[in-house]
Amino acid sequence: RQCEPELFINTKLMRDFAASSDINKYGLIRGRKEVLKRKNRVIEHKQEDDHCEIFPFFGCSNSALFCVFDGHAGPAAANEAITIFPKVFYEKLENFITTKNNSKMEPPQERDIPEDLSSVFIEAFEETDKLLIQHEDMGCTATAVFIWTTKTGKKFVQSGNVGDSFAFLSRGDKQICLSRAHKLSQDDERDRVGAVSSDMSDGQTRLCGLAVTRALGDHFVKFMCAGALIATPFVSPSYELNEQDKYILLASDGLWDSLNAEQCHELLNHNIVKEASSFGKSELVMRYCMKLDSCTDNITVVIIDL
Repeated sequence: RQCEPELFINTKLMRDFAASSDINKYGLIRGRKEVLKRKNRVIEHKQEDDHCEIFPFFGCSNSALFCVFDGHAGPAAANEAITIFPKVFYEKLENFITTKNNSKMEPPQERDIPEDLSSVFIEAFEETDKLLIQHEDMGCTATAVFIWTTKTGKKFVQSGNVGDSFAFLSRGDKQICLSRAHKLSQDDERDRVGAVSSDMSDGQTRLCGLAVTRALGDHFVKFMCAGALIATPFVSPSYELNEQDKYILLASDGLWDSLNAEQCHELLNHNIVKEASSFGKSELVMRYCMKLDSCTDNITVVIIDL
């Protein structure tokens, strides 16, 4: 599905944002991914990605939340996560603000959001996972980006993720990664899983059939392999934004399996593309990637012009 551009020119938070998402039918065929089968009935390839962009964030125009969820074994967990996660994140944020400031609940525009929200991200991911307890055989990766301003006028961005979808902050000519891959190919994840699982073999790349080591849902695997598959996110540092910051690019692994942040930056930095709307940019990146032979998955791209 697609999110038509919403322009917020001259706001303190951002200039523009948009999302593009599509089923990469020919890429899935190239990758020989089987169609879903239910009771011997063949179903067409489905979009297992889902996303949400929320601004103002629950009535607060000094903050915005952007999320991408990439489902596996079906779209159900991702579809449900887009409803659950923002509400849980809001509740955890409200609790954190009132505790941090030692004050009663204030109207949305008067709240002073702290400069680091690491605990909010961790609690929100883990609570969302508990609320997806009915998803035993389905799950999703998740990446969330939160942007906010403080009462002093400083602007910050922070991100949390489980799985292999990524967010990047483009600062000048540097692409700052706001996410981390959770796979057995990563040494730190392999060490973590190895510490709680005696069944892992040399060269193993999947955890109970899953390509990732952290996800929402998949509660059968979490029960069978206790402590191996978890929903605790990686949380990036909180970055104070400045005039060098151009945009934030958030996308599912369908994009990152074929393009890296520098290649996306080259596309977005082209003279013709620079003046395009965020929607034009997200469409360009998605359509360009889908034409690559190496792209064998569905794609969701979110662009936040700062």
